[in-house]
Amino acid sequence: MDLAPFLELLYSARDRSRTVHATIHRRSHPARELELLRARGLYRDPPAIPKEEGAVGGPPPTIVETTTQLWAARPDRLRWETVVRGYSPDELASVVVKEGEVFWERSGDGDMHTNENREQRRTMTTDSERLVDPSPLLGVYRFELGPPTTWQGRRAVEVTASRRSGSHPNEFGPLGDHLALVVDEERGVLLRAAVVVEVEELSNTEIAQIAFDEPLQAELFRPLR
Repeated sequence: MDLAPFLELLYSARDRSRTVHATIHRRSHPARELELLRARGLYRDPPAIPKEEGAVGGPPPTIVETTTQLWAARPDRLRWETVVRGYSPDELASVVVKEGEVFWERSGDGDMHTNENREQRRTMTTDSERLVDPSPLLGVYRFELGPPTTWQGRRAVEVTASRRSGSHPNEFGPLGDHLALVVDEERGVLLRAAVVVEVEELSNTEIAQIAFDEPLQAELFRPLR
């Protein structure tokens, strides 16, 4: 595959399926990421809290693992259900429904957040959303195509993405200057996306299962109340 058809593939990924249902696994290393942010001058430790005021929080975990179920109905309806392990002894769960830029989020304890009926709407997104619609990456990264490969039985291509000079931060974080991608040759979705610093892989997001163009129940995308 040449570069021009590849760029068109990323641009049109959301138009290459009517629906998507995917199981996505993410693995990150927050303690190591914080260490690198400090080394680059991108993070400054807050002032120490006096003992009499009690401790707040603690050091970041070594490993955090996330499992997400994602449903997409084109053109602009999404739902993702996420379970996070590693930040506390208990699992942290949340559900988000999104239509266009309007979202409804419910955490495991029942707290609700939404930008519905607000004049200024904060955008809600997730790196899982970027897997099934990678088109916003076109303005942020330059791409170098690698060899063909397969992922979960699907034909794909390995790709190295390097952030363009002067581009704004994105959902892959302040250390996401370089990404190692596996891109589906037919649908244009990202089957794997890893943040790489030099030769060290700091995080990876992988599609463990994916299905296209299957009927999805309308109830999945109803606003959360």
